[in-house]
Amino acid sequence: MENSVWAKAKIVFLFCGLIFVFAQIFSVDSKAQTRRKTPSRTAKKKTPLRRAAQTNLPKVTQIDTVGLKNLLKREGENAKPLLINFWATWCDPCREEFPELVKINADYKGKIDFITISMDYLSEIRRDVPKFLAEMKAEMPAYLLKTADESEAVTLVSKDWQGALPFTILYDASGNQIYIRQGKIKLETARAEIDKLLAPAEENKGAAKISSGVTGIETSGTQSFNRKPLEDFGDRLDDAILKNEVNINAPFAVEVIGALDENGRLIKPVASVKAGSDEKMSEFAKEFISALSDSRLLKPLNDFRASQISIALAQDEESFRIIIRSETESENRASSAASMIRFALKVSKPKEGSDEAFLLSKTQISSEGKSFIINFSMSQSEKNEWLERELKKRREKPKNN
Repeated sequence: MENSVWAKAKIVFLFCGLIFVFAQIFSVDSKAQTRRKTPSRTAKKKTPLRRAAQTNLPKVTQIDTVGLKNLLKREGENAKPLLINFWATWCDPCREEFPELVKINADYKGKIDFITISMDYLSEIRRDVPKFLAEMKAEMPAYLLKTADESEAVTLVSKDWQGALPFTILYDASGNQIYIRQGKIKLETARAEIDKLLAPAEENKGAAKISSGVTGIETSGTQSFNRKPLEDFGDRLDDAILKNEVNINAPFAVEVIGALDENGRLIKPVASVKAGSDEKMSEFAKEFISALSDSRLLKPLNDFRASQISIALAQDEESFRIIIRSETESENRASSAASMIRFALKVSKPKEGSDEAFLLSKTQISSEGKSFIINFSMSQSEKNEWLERELKKRREKPKNN
């Protein structure tokens, strides 16, 4: 029985780090970044801003969590629906969708309240943020959120937001959350949701009486995540360990390279195994990558236009590593992707001392040339200590649970 528990703990160790990281980024969430380690000026390399007259730059107002809460209030008979877009100059998808936001503002001006809230460095409040808004000819009120705890602000806006950018949310005139979009906005869908709120009351019965929840949630994240392939993989690995068919501590190094289809599955993957790798563990490593592909957990990488993806698993006497390297179309996009992932992981803010927090502390996000890299690494001593804690918790868990 002890071997079975140990095997299960090892299985969790093999892939829960990856599952948690990707989930935090896009749906179970996201995530991360210690407030924009990649400055917004890196985003200018791809789409340089034309010079705007300094005297004509739009005003950007700094707000904190209290200020954000006041903006969210919908009070009085003349209250209007509220549309908010959260963005940053270092976020490529945010910049790309902005012309659509300007169109929405022009079409619904006076009918709804529409504001934008930047998540940039405070130092950009008089530089890149207003310059970009001027370039876009954006007329909606603009704010920059500066708070010590971004996760608190994220929770205040919506329980359905995990921190990824861009993020757009629509409230009705009573302050009820009606529609959200995680990722680049879809103009037609956003218009349809706004039109529903503006329709005559008899055509929109009950729309303003929603007390909780959301009528429309859109995300380019992992809502379609299929956990079964990974669970099946875990069962097969567990069975092999119980039958002494595999040594889970054996050294191995496997890399699989391929492209992603629209559902996040690897297309024509090519696997390579380092000489001297344990044959059984190498096969299970390749099977894990296949299960990861079938789970559709990699689908969010499509948002960063990853042209090629490499997934490497390796174990030696010193450490266990999972490295995902995604090649994009430019250095700027890779840097932007790394910034977005770090930010999203930061605001996920797992409980201190939890397994999630520990696993997240072993995850590094970086960019190198046109690639951004997710590196999950743990020393063998850390691994063994973590597994011992897992085993202890399992032993102490009440039998009736």
